[in-house]
Amino acid sequence: EVQWQSLANAAFAGDLLREFTPFDFQTRAEELFRRLEQFRVLCAVREGPQGVKAVNAAVEQSLKRKLGLRHEDEWYPGKPILITQNDYSLNLFNGDVGLVLPDPENSDELRAHFMSQDGGPRRLRPFRLPEHETAYAMTVHKSQGSEFARVLLLLPAKDTPLLTRELIYTGITRAAEAVQICGDEAVFKAAVARRIRRTSGLRDALWG
Repeated sequence: EVQWQSLANAAFAGDLLREFTPFDFQTRAEELFRRLEQFRVLCAVREGPQGVKAVNAAVEQSLKRKLGLRHEDEWYPGKPILITQNDYSLNLFNGDVGLVLPDPENSDELRAHFMSQDGGPRRLRPFRLPEHETAYAMTVHKSQGSEFARVLLLLPAKDTPLLTRELIYTGITRAAEAVQICGDEAVFKAAVARRIRRTSGLRDALWG
């Protein structure tokens, strides 16, 4: 299912923030990871009002207010993180996603949790993490190889050469159930029309 929403819709920000509510941290880590994969914002760009940095900052500050945290608090329960640098000593690699959660085995101190190959959580002190970023939103490029139940594909307000048919296709196909595309229709059409090496029938399928 593909839905369309204009950037001009004033309710967009509120709808987006409602997707992210504080977790019930009595829930097992495995279930919290499953819930994390239910929804993801995918951005075409990193910078600008519709970029990864701005979306992550807006969601993070909203949740901090709900949790009664200070603006400068870096670590808090439920924070999703995306590893951006390989660390072979920790067996963490670019693209790995973790959750910051209380650790019941260490007086509920906050730990970065990652799911191990055997299905159980691995726990690390946050200061040990390699380069990483907040992961409420991620770029379409970073999402390759991942799948989420629902995706919000957020396009920039103005066209850019970064927007291609392949990028749109990749963003849409990360969703197993439903995708909502938010952007200007002219920008979207320009992206789908932008020729790349591997052609796709997406333009014809979407616009007939």
